Formats: sequence, structure tokens, C-alpha cells
Amino acid sequence: MGVYDEDKFPYLKKEKVFIENSIKLGKKVLGVCLGAQLIADVLGAKVYKNKEKEIGWFPIYLTEDGKKTKTFGNFPDEVMAFHWHGDTFDIPSGFKKVFYNDTTPNQAFISEDERILGLQFHFEVSQESVKKLIENSLDELKEGGKFIQSSEKMQSKDYYFTVAKNNLYEMLDKFFL
Repeated sequence: MGVYDEDKFPYLKKEKVFIENSIKLGKKVLGVCLGAQLIADVLGAKVYKNKEKEIGWFPIYLTEDGKKTKTFGNFPDEVMAFHWHGDTFDIPSGFKKVFYNDTTPNQAFISEDERILGLQFHFEVSQESVKKLIENSLDELKEGGKFIQSSEKMQSKDYYFTVAKNNLYEMLDKFFL
């Protein structure tokens, strides 16, 4: 599903209105994967098919702007993150790019006041959630590709899940201060 699939998934229109209203009301807004794409779309940034699907564990890199944020200032320069996306977004006007990699140059963005955050990747994964993603999306894995890992490889690194959870808690603690 993509932000442009409103005819197929009409509830996306309501999601966009909800996001827009939340932003106008000054609420904290966090979007992950499709959520980040929806935020980008609501803010007028382009959302489109990425040059490659990115599925599995791949590193992301903190930008210089990201290092200056309270949300990500304590993060290392390179972070392992879980990905499951075929679309990407441009960084909304007036926002900072926080993470990137060679496959998906825009991995995350944050507003100047750090009230709005969009992540293309996933820190919120667990072994169980990845297992369910794999079970329900085998067709995407069969497509193959340079950046599509096997189900075995995605589930083989217990350490990655621990790091992702720790990164999630660190990010949420700083973002919601």
C-alpha cells in the first residue's frame, strides 16, 4: 500500500486528514514507514517508488543535522535498522534529514522543533513481528533483489532485535521529552 492508493484504500484520506489536523494542533506526530510517507505527503513532499525495495536488516547513517538533534544526538554514526518498503519520500520543506543510506537516501526527517518525526525504517520490530511479516508477505521476498534478504537472514541475528529495541526506547525517550 502506498500514499497514492486512496482509491484502493479509501481510509488513507481520513489518515491524511488526521495527520494534518494533528500537525495544525501542535501535537507530536511520529510516523513509521507508511506513516512517514503519509506525513511527507501531507506536508507537500513527493512520495514515490524507490529505486530498489529494501527488505531486511541494513545500516542507516546519521546526518550532521541528525547529530545536532536532541532526539538522535546520542546515536552512533551507523545504526542497524529493519526495513520493509518499496516507496520513499523527499524531505518536506523546512525539515531536517536525519538518516540516510545508499539504497534510500531519505531514511528519516524531523521538524526544526522536533515535534514531527518520520522514519522510513523500523526500530519497533521483534522476532515475532518479523516472523508475521514474512508469513504474510512471502510474495515480496520471492521477487528477489539486491536489498531483499532471505527470511532466514532476517531472523538470524538476535542481537539486531536487541539493538533495535534499545534504539527505539532511546529515540522515544528523547522525542517525547
